[in-house]
Amino acid sequence: IDNLFFPAKTNLALIYYKQGKADQAASLFNDLVINHPEVIDGYYYLALLYGEQQKYPDAIRLLETAIAKSVANSRIYYNLGLLYQMTGDNAGCESTLVKGLALYPGDFDILYALYAFHMKLNDKAKAAPYIEQLRNRFPNDRQVQEMYAQFIRSAGS
Repeated sequence: IDNLFFPAKTNLALIYYKQGKADQAASLFNDLVINHPEVIDGYYYLALLYGEQQKYPDAIRLLETAIAKSVANSRIYYNLGLLYQMTGDNAGCESTLVKGLALYPGDFDILYALYAFHMKLNDKAKAAPYIEQLRNRFPNDRQVQEMYAQFIRSAGS
């Protein structure tokens, strides 16, 4: 009804996205990016869609643009870091996640991503501070307890 009311377009695009109608969702997200460049959700959701379609360079470009426009969402840093890691850009992965953690101290997903990143590189010294932060911030989280126990076991070997 109101072509300029972008929240309705965002909601419709998300419905299409959840229904597996990627082309329709992408069209609406692209419309949002073009006609409402100040709305970060368009970049973010389109990047997620492209990531699922393995269009990694496009997804990375969109998330980089989102970060340049706003720092209002820790998920942008988390997902961009993972995309960098998936494409072999370890420096980009680490720096993005570290920046995200500086803006969102204690964010579980970013802490976990940094821990997992360093463990994947078999760098236990760099992984240690992140598992400690997870343990201190989320002492009752069963997943964190199990990761910490596994880390301690692996440190002894």
